[in-house]
Amino acid sequence: MQLPGNIFSQHSVLHQLGADVDADGDEDAVYLSPWAVGLAALLLLINGLFSLYLSLGLHKTLGTAAIRCTIQLTILGYILVPIFSYDRWWLVLLYAGFMITIAAAEAVSRPSAVYQGMLLHTLGVVGGAATGVICYAMLLIIRVQPWWHAQYFIPTLGMILGNCISGVSVGLSSVMEELTTGKGRIELLLALGATRMEATRETMQRCLVLALTPVLNQMSVMGVVSIPGMMTGQILGGTVPSQAARYQIMIMFLIAATTCIAVVGSVYLAVLNILDRQHRLCSEKILPRAAAGSGVEHWIHGQTVRGFKFVSKGLRRVVGRIRVSYGQRERLSTAFRGTGLARRFKQNRSNRHQGDDYDELGSVTSQLHDVIIGASDDESQSLVQEASGALSDNDADGQSFTDASERFRPGSSTGSVSDFDAKSPSQL
Repeated sequence: MQLPGNIFSQHSVLHQLGADVDADGDEDAVYLSPWAVGLAALLLLINGLFSLYLSLGLHKTLGTAAIRCTIQLTILGYILVPIFSYDRWWLVLLYAGFMITIAAAEAVSRPSAVYQGMLLHTLGVVGGAATGVICYAMLLIIRVQPWWHAQYFIPTLGMILGNCISGVSVGLSSVMEELTTGKGRIELLLALGATRMEATRETMQRCLVLALTPVLNQMSVMGVVSIPGMMTGQILGGTVPSQAARYQIMIMFLIAATTCIAVVGSVYLAVLNILDRQHRLCSEKILPRAAAGSGVEHWIHGQTVRGFKFVSKGLRRVVGRIRVSYGQRERLSTAFRGTGLARRFKQNRSNRHQGDDYDELGSVTSQLHDVIIGASDDESQSLVQEASGALSDNDADGQSFTDASERFRPGSSTGSVSDFDAKSPSQL
């Protein structure tokens, strides 16, 4: 079979260079049974024994990681089967969005300190970098038709994201630590007149170098010390090693570009968020991570609990408003039911004023008692008769009972006995 000169072909290079495999694909690709996978898992006992013997405390973590790896990859294998079979653009892009979201959540779950909005910033940066690079690869490098072919789009995106989140997590961890432990130096530079970019230039340089070094080291030793995973998988699948090497070179370049864009963007956004536009270091924005744990599973659990609380709060608010509106409607319907509303209102008001009048009458009587204590019998009889006439007389001009009592204080010249209807003291 004639080998193609390059990988710029509209058809699948793997299909052109594939070995003679039958319909079941069992001639060259060796079938791996679950028992074979179990035999490979026995090798992890070596790690567990060393952890127990040296008191490293890693045996539980090792067991959890092994179980997670087995379950996640098994589920992935069954999920990709219908996606590869149907090969619909919306299904491929939906799964790609899910991959990007999980990658961003995993990247922000590792730093020991966070800030408000870190997840959204990381999601935007990682999503933008991965989307741009994968579209460039599908349209200009691989040139597969259609460009969103699931067999090429999803594995390539997975390898890009898997290496990208490591660099982003290292960059975020280092920059948050630098802004926490080295805030004295940064504040000193800001006090001397430096801008926020000038004060944090060395900090960002150290963080970016630390985050991008693993990718550079991986590219340096690849092919000499180790055979990368993609190339190994293609060779085991029957692809010619030279063609598998070209694919691996392409993937490494895509990984390096995506990691660089995502790391630089995430570090810069962290600095711009912690230092405001007035060139002040806002240390209160740096929040310690909760002690519940880290990892995408803890993030998913936290988001699920938060969403459940939000939905419950919204439902309670809606039910409360419905109850309030229903109660107001019932009260209004009861109030305006029938035609005796005005009569009942006036009657209640009259009863209330009548009670106030009785209170005022008692007050005037007590005042009269104090006034006539020092008077003679004839004067007392005269004062009582005048007071009783004044209290029973409801003047047209609305004079109060308190004013009437003022007429009969000693020394008052207002009023006389002949001006009032004489009534006996027993009527008081």
